Amino acid sequence: MRYFSQLQISVFGVDVCLEMLQEAREHAGLRTRLVRGDVLQLPFAAASANLILCSFALGYIADLKSMFAELARIAAAGAAVVVTDLHPDALAAGWTRSFKLDGRSYYIEHSIHSEPAILDTASSAGLALESKRHACFGEPEFPLFERAGKASSFEELSRVPAIWTAIWKEPC
Repeated sequence: MRYFSQLQISVFGVDVCLEMLQEAREHAGLRTRLVRGDVLQLPFAAASANLILCSFALGYIADLKSMFAELARIAAAGAAVVVTDLHPDALAAGWTRSFKLDGRSYYIEHSIHSEPAILDTASSAGLALESKRHACFGEPEFPLFERAGKASSFEELSRVPAIWTAIWKEPC
């Protein structure tokens, strides 16, 4: 959001998590551009967005059909819809959405969607797949593993695709 806002492009952010919105509000240019909401019922008019970025939210949505229908609803003709998330192969390998705070582990409830299910659901919503990619952890991420006390796991985990990205277009 900050990148596009600096280019004088009108941006809006939606998150269901109040704490994430409070974090984003720390950036002065975004304070009035954030709203608490649900990706299944976005507070935007139909065909109002030229670019939609759904970043690392897919796994928190059980109802893919409703999510992709809503993204397609707000996408203007020719709009790009970009979705990123943990890679389905990483989740299948046992990776979790979790974090540690003060020595305590927190596991976040999530849904695991296969790549074919994601692609089929987006297609059924009328979105046309442009590209899809995956990324593995590389040397730039090694210090993160060291800080987390998992340096010995880095080599093995860097062979598993970690991030999945797909870009669709709303047909004109």
